Amino acid sequence: MIIGAGLTSFEMMRYGGDRFPLMPIPDWMTNPIDPISIGDVLHYLVAAADGARVPAGAYDICGPDTTSYRELLQTYARVSGRWHAAVPVGGAVDTAPASLITGVAPPVPPGLAANLVESLDHPMVASVGGLRDQVPDPTGGPLADDDAIALALADQTNRRPLPVNALADPHHLADTDPTWAGGDALRIRRLARAVTPLAARPTLRLLNVIPGPFAGALRTGLDILIAVTPKVRPA
Repeated sequence: MIIGAGLTSFEMMRYGGDRFPLMPIPDWMTNPIDPISIGDVLHYLVAAADGARVPAGAYDICGPDTTSYRELLQTYARVSGRWHAAVPVGGAVDTAPASLITGVAPPVPPGLAANLVESLDHPMVASVGGLRDQVPDPTGGPLADDDAIALALADQTNRRPLPVNALADPHHLADTDPTWAGGDALRIRRLARAVTPLAARPTLRLLNVIPGPFAGALRTGLDILIAVTPKVRPA
């Protein structure tokens, strides 16, 4: 998993952590994974472009923490301030039915969401002897999971996303990220901004305190309403 706003795996975790404060945890959600921050991914990609330093080949990259999807959800809940409780269910739920449910629960393209859930049935850890053996680590070392999540959540403004090369931090949303990214509260604020007077727009940040399940239901309702409302075309 790459941690950063707009990245599909991170957005899946965001919607899971926000919308489902009580979540069943099958055994496969405890498989080991090696998340990495988008900032560190960019660092290693730039380094890999130096053919004199990095011979051609396939290299694994990872962050400093081996964890599990269950533990990463708990980290997300702690950093975001969301209440979260896990209910272990052993092998009672396979990835196949879980992928069908996940395909319709978050506002992520169904096929993409389902494929990501099914991939959790396997450990996803970096092999020994990856790119870190060839190039120096980022300044200060690879970013820890909780720090990367905090950076991904830090940019929650209702303005239009900026181009990638204008972002204050690569963990923030860019204008090339999908429209469904960013979380429910951000989507609601952006819709409300269109009908809120300029002087009152700072109050839209209060929408951040809406409980996650309610925000998810409200956002879904607004999206459906927008989709079914006839578009008025100028003459």
